[in-house]
Amino acid sequence: MLYLKYQNIIIRFITGIIIYACSCSIVLCQNQLSGIILDSSTKSPLPGATIQNLDLNDSGVTSNFDGLFSIEAREGNRIEVSYIGYKSYSFVINDVSNRFEVLLEEDAFEMDNVVVTALGIAREEKSLGYSVQSVDQQVLSNNTSVNFINKLSGQVAGLNISSTSNGPSSSNRILIRGSSSLTGSDQPLFVIDGLIVNSEPGENFGSQDGGIDYGDPLSTINPDDIDTVTVLKGPGATALYGSLGTNGVIVITTKKGSEGENLKVNVSSSMILNQAYIFPHFQNDYGRGSKNTFTKYNSQSYGPAYDGSMFINWLENEIPYSPVLNQMESFFRNATTTSNNLQISGGNTKSQFLLSSSIYDAESIMPNSNIKRQTLNLNYSTEINEKLKFNSKISYFNQDAFNRPNLGGSPDNPVRNFYRMPRSVKLSDLTDYIDESGRVITWDGKTEGSFNQNPYWGINLNTNQDIRDRIIASLDFNYDIFSWLNAIFRAGWDVISDTREKRIAEYTVYKTSPVATFSHSKSNRSISNLDFILSAQKSWGNFDFDFSTGASRIDNSIRSLSSSGDDLVNPDLWVINNFKEIISTQGISDRRLNSLFSTLNGSWDNKLYLNLTYRNDWSSVLPKVNRSFSYWSSNLSWIISNSWKNFPKAIDFAKLRLSVAKVGNANSLTTSALFFNYTPSTGHLGQPFTRLPRIGPNSYIKPESTLAYELGFDFRLFKGRLNIDTSLYQNDSYNQIFTAPVASTTGFQKQWINSGSIRNRGVELILKSDLIKTSNFRWNMIVNGSANDNEVLELSEDLPILILGGSRSGISVQARTNYRSDLLVGSKFLKNESGQYILDEFNLPQIERDENGNSDFILGQVQPDYMIGFINSFDYKNLSFYFSIDSQFGGSIFSSSYAAGSAVGTLQNTIDGRKNWVESEIAREELGYTQQEWIATGGIPMSGVDEDGNQVSVFLEPERYWSRLSGVNQANVFDSSFIRVKEISISYNLPKRYFENLFLESASISVFGSNLGYIMRKTEGFSPQSSLSSGKAQGIESYAFPTTRSIGAKIMINI
Repeated sequence: MLYLKYQNIIIRFITGIIIYACSCSIVLCQNQLSGIILDSSTKSPLPGATIQNLDLNDSGVTSNFDGLFSIEAREGNRIEVSYIGYKSYSFVINDVSNRFEVLLEEDAFEMDNVVVTALGIAREEKSLGYSVQSVDQQVLSNNTSVNFINKLSGQVAGLNISSTSNGPSSSNRILIRGSSSLTGSDQPLFVIDGLIVNSEPGENFGSQDGGIDYGDPLSTINPDDIDTVTVLKGPGATALYGSLGTNGVIVITTKKGSEGENLKVNVSSSMILNQAYIFPHFQNDYGRGSKNTFTKYNSQSYGPAYDGSMFINWLENEIPYSPVLNQMESFFRNATTTSNNLQISGGNTKSQFLLSSSIYDAESIMPNSNIKRQTLNLNYSTEINEKLKFNSKISYFNQDAFNRPNLGGSPDNPVRNFYRMPRSVKLSDLTDYIDESGRVITWDGKTEGSFNQNPYWGINLNTNQDIRDRIIASLDFNYDIFSWLNAIFRAGWDVISDTREKRIAEYTVYKTSPVATFSHSKSNRSISNLDFILSAQKSWGNFDFDFSTGASRIDNSIRSLSSSGDDLVNPDLWVINNFKEIISTQGISDRRLNSLFSTLNGSWDNKLYLNLTYRNDWSSVLPKVNRSFSYWSSNLSWIISNSWKNFPKAIDFAKLRLSVAKVGNANSLTTSALFFNYTPSTGHLGQPFTRLPRIGPNSYIKPESTLAYELGFDFRLFKGRLNIDTSLYQNDSYNQIFTAPVASTTGFQKQWINSGSIRNRGVELILKSDLIKTSNFRWNMIVNGSANDNEVLELSEDLPILILGGSRSGISVQARTNYRSDLLVGSKFLKNESGQYILDEFNLPQIERDENGNSDFILGQVQPDYMIGFINSFDYKNLSFYFSIDSQFGGSIFSSSYAAGSAVGTLQNTIDGRKNWVESEIAREELGYTQQEWIATGGIPMSGVDEDGNQVSVFLEPERYWSRLSGVNQANVFDSSFIRVKEISISYNLPKRYFENLFLESASISVFGSNLGYIMRKTEGFSPQSSLSSGKAQGIESYAFPTTRSIGAKIMINI
């Protein structure tokens, strides 16, 4: 594997750093002042407060989780203590041996909160002319998922997260303020400690025929290593990242060693139980068969009603004719997840380090499936001299996943089988899944040519495995050339090595050939970053200025080699050389982005702040004529409350934000957009030839561009007890990149073009309030609300519709001019002006068609109209209680599972009218009428008009009725609105008297639950957040795994 060639270097590097850092933490100055920082009103500790010795030339230390600190000092030294949102406090040491207790008073007018913005530049929050929102480590600490991104749902206004719902390793689609690209990725840029990292899934796994979700690279990051997550939403905030930041930027800051602390150890351990709780609504009244007639190998469930009488089943055994209750529920298991973390930190005023390690082991609710992850992380920083500082980080991740679930319409997806399986089939009859001849035992009696798979064959023989090794390393040098001039050099690397295997056993029932197949692939993805930033600061009277300029280079590299083989030679030896027919493919991709950038910040008298940015990119994926392109932003912040002396006393702080920016996107381009791709092949009599692609290149393609406007207001009221942050924005994205039909004389069917534009307009509202705050009790509430409207202003002159994804059911996700870019399009019922069904000659609802015979009509939109997150936290002495609710309203989702279950009769909705229809048929047969002569007296009531407009009111056979409705997309579209209890947690910090004689600083225990249930949802038997893919094919559910709830406990000890 790729990481092996770096292994010795990494081990030597980590060992040397640890030895040096530990020595620094042990050889501390003997003159140490220690103490604790507390809130003056609540007496609660303040972690992260800054303690500085004004008589020493250093940056000070910070208090730990319990507010404790230790700093080098002597008698007579001046000490200053500061903390965000509190008044600073200074004092002179009279006796260094005393343990100081510092009480800080809240400052309602304090707005000097510092946030990390683009390129890792720290700025005061009050100076920002755009919207940012942060999530701290406390929210991430009780993580119940492999991927920490799942914890951000509902925490940030305008952030929409959806997953494939296939277990602990699901990939996520992350959308900030709507989709700005028709065919390109919507994924925001991820930056960890200033380093741009991989975040895109390796491939678009979801398809109409199924696939495997291999997870996104974010799942390798240990949540316990994260300190804060900051979301940069609009182009005004991300313009300095150029073409990489079009979709927003999520900045992750990891934990670091604290200055001045002795060696500290933090140990945490958690155990989580994951339980499936949303299952399809199956019926248990009618057995297998059709037309109320039992057939033991029939795959439908429109047979006779269960009556408990003895019958011969599909295994030729005589058993009672009865349903098997909880059939699907019994297949899936309660899964456990364990997580163990160790952190060691220390340092002195010059050098600090943090070493962490974690082991994560998660079972899937699907039997014979699990994922394991190990991480090792080292952060080290040192002050080489008064002018030069050095920071470094290296992280290693290893993830081993066995037998990830098959998704969608794959026959190896067990959910697909349960939707189709008759309710009388016992799981115990399927566990012995191999017959005497080595072939599969299936519930429809077939051993080949059937897509009705035995789920136990699928999970035990048709398995897969993938191993991911990842190294993230970075270093930066920070040099103060003069007191007003600073230079930073930063370098970083993110290397991912993936190895994947997939086995399909011989005699698998759905294969056209009985031979075994095997695929093996290896891929290496890497991103390297080089940055140089020169910054200057100057002040003249009430004017303050800082200017930064720099250059960067980002290289993306992909190397892949995959092989597939058919027909196993020696049984049970699953290596590629043990197959008779082997096909191998190799891929190479290299990209480079060179950039120059500048930013100017100016402020006047703490009232006006202006930020100007400019960046020029040169991208290797663009043709030479358009390779250079520029982006810019202009951001204004006006502190209204500082501009008038007689400002209303109830308003502590008021700010107006304005932002205008231009950004772009060239990341969706591939070489096929620029050049011819030749595909070698063999034709007549084995003669070699090359095949041109169907899509023609465009040597004048340009990047997509977005012009963005943002207006915002920030208010702090009632001495900081109520904070209001609201934003209005409009993003116009033009020069969209997609393929359009061209004349056949060109030799191509389509060609890459620049055309079309999209508009996203929206509003965001953030409310934060300390509802109650006393010495012992505090109640804090946060409400995040957002609404986004998406509109396609134009596509191209000859292309009013662009299909972005779809399924075999005929449903598709489309962009249409003057509509949206996330339309669910499919067939619908034909109705007259009064809304009545127009029935055919069989009195069944007809499908509407346009003048060209097409049945594609808009059925809804994928994205919600608005989203709301509701977060509450309560603190009483050492006890904390937290809960969050997230919700969305509007939006639609199509369920191919519901359509399939209705067609075969396994779902509860199909039993209506069956009994009455059977009674009607018995009466007809007794009276000797034919079906054509008989007027049914029971069944599914249907009313409407015939094609001549005559009123019709009849009863229909349920089987025929549901067969028709399952093929009409409109009947299988659901409202995807929901209100969900996202998380509840209770934590308790143990009093120090319990361990005062032990080598412990603090200890806490917490219990928590995640995804506990839906207060409201409108989907039947599946989660409204389900998705077939993390790409553009949102709003389509296809045999999604049951939604799970997680309940767990965590203990944390600080030594």
